[in-house]
Amino acid sequence: GTAGTGHAGGSDGGPIGGVPNVTPQNATSVPATYGEPIPNPGTWTSKEYQAYYYNANGSAADVFKAPVKQSTPMTKPVNIYTPPGYNPETQYPYIVVLHGYGNNEDRWSELAEPKLVPLFDNLISSKATKPFIAVFPNGTVGGASNANGYYNFGGELMNDLIPFLEASYSLKKDRGS
Repeated sequence: GTAGTGHAGGSDGGPIGGVPNVTPQNATSVPATYGEPIPNPGTWTSKEYQAYYYNANGSAADVFKAPVKQSTPMTKPVNIYTPPGYNPETQYPYIVVLHGYGNNEDRWSELAEPKLVPLFDNLISSKATKPFIAVFPNGTVGGASNANGYYNFGGELMNDLIPFLEASYSLKKDRGS
């Protein structure tokens, strides 16, 4: 693509793989074909990791303080999408998608239309995007009513979830990825 243009382009700056150049002005919906399963699809996996930097009983003001490591870990769920043909020898960019307040790691997959695996697979197979890994954690602690656990998720993300992901998957570690 062309650096800084804001779209995945070919060497001529145009779209690659016949994918239209979508801008905020012309984006209306996801093509229905992106909801169709592809041969050899990507994988949606539910996993668990140990979190030490959770905030179960703090206050909203804790958002502005350094995260505190708890003495007892909490087991947290996370859903992970790996692309078609995932190869542990290849490093992939990744995205962490957090649900809204009061929800959990399953909410995006429950509401998505088209469903996330075929959508992501089609985005990759049509070359609208490069292969990537998508991570859907549970940002709450002790239930959906814990606002402090949700708003203080940053410490857990940086100190628990990302190290777990880097130990479990082949990820690009630069900021842009």
